[in-house]
Amino acid sequence: SPPTYYDTETFEELIRVRVDSQREGDWEGRHLWCRVFITCPKADDAEKPPRFPVVLISPGFLLKASQYRNYSESLAGNGYVVIRYEIPSETLTRPLDDVNAVKCIGQILDWFETPKSILTLSSLQQYYQQQERQQEDHKPQKSRPDAKQQKLQRLPDVSSGLVETVEVEDVGELGLNPGLGLGLGFSRPSITSEESRLLAKADINNVMLVGHSRGGKLAVLAQENDSRVRSIFLMDPVDNTKYAPKSRRFPSALDSLQRASPVPMAVIGAGRGSDCAPKGSNYEVFFDNAKGERLLVEISGAGHFAFLPFVTAVEQSICSEGKVPAEKVVLVTESTLRLWAERTLKDRKGSSPNAPEQFLAELNESLAGIELSTLSINCSL
Repeated sequence: SPPTYYDTETFEELIRVRVDSQREGDWEGRHLWCRVFITCPKADDAEKPPRFPVVLISPGFLLKASQYRNYSESLAGNGYVVIRYEIPSETLTRPLDDVNAVKCIGQILDWFETPKSILTLSSLQQYYQQQERQQEDHKPQKSRPDAKQQKLQRLPDVSSGLVETVEVEDVGELGLNPGLGLGLGFSRPSITSEESRLLAKADINNVMLVGHSRGGKLAVLAQENDSRVRSIFLMDPVDNTKYAPKSRRFPSALDSLQRASPVPMAVIGAGRGSDCAPKGSNYEVFFDNAKGERLLVEISGAGHFAFLPFVTAVEQSICSEGKVPAEKVVLVTESTLRLWAERTLKDRKGSSPNAPEQFLAELNESLAGIELSTLSINCSL
């Protein structure tokens, strides 16, 4: 693994995001909970730089944030605030469309800029609990619970790992206004003062979007209209396929690349990932359609899920493993991701980016010790 320079701390938050109508009667007028994991460098306030670039990792379809933890810890140890997320209410039979998934990415980044205006699960729980206590003081012992108490009983326990969707009308009935910091006299109660101090170091205008599989497509789509994004890093990305054909709710990332202002983009491709990332929708077409600085690292013997240190038996049965061990693919990806972040994020804060020759020399040196003969590099800087 690449060297690290900071101790890190990871904490979890549940952020409530708004989604619009996907189709009649589904997702319409609703909010969803995003489970967010934030890994921060533990730096003294007097230490420079005072703010760290932000990296947001979008997972593959129905994959868990925990499967990308090694990347977040490696990056945070090198001076980045790293965000991983997952949407617990999304299922195989009820997927979130790409337009709404991109909305989630933008609102997670917004949360860093306007934390007091976002309704969190813990603050809503606290409100419900306060209401329940007040009502208990004025009700007979055997009275029937009212609607608010019933909602409290349905509210998910943060520690249980089970998160349900909370409807917009639930909030409206309680008189909460998320745009006014809840009006409850407190905000973000689950964030400690130390976590707040660490969050304040995030440079939210210096962002890299990282995505694996479908998450790579989402990273490209999210970048198109978000000026905070300075760089993209994709792990075996997938555009539209027969399972998610191009449509209004599932737009093509390739079209987005043609429309958007160019930002540096690195792509790591799995040569044996075509069962889950078919030709014509895979890493090759992302690289071919990229404008501006671009990097392609191809691991010809890797499978689509080789970027993850662990997968479930079900996931293993869906995509072939390939011939390259996941441990080596993860090491290649960690090293490339770190160097790409250094080139496209940190260097923008001061000195000019390294010359292409120097960057490639550093990349080759970093990858040389991994002993991977099936690796090729294509670079246009």
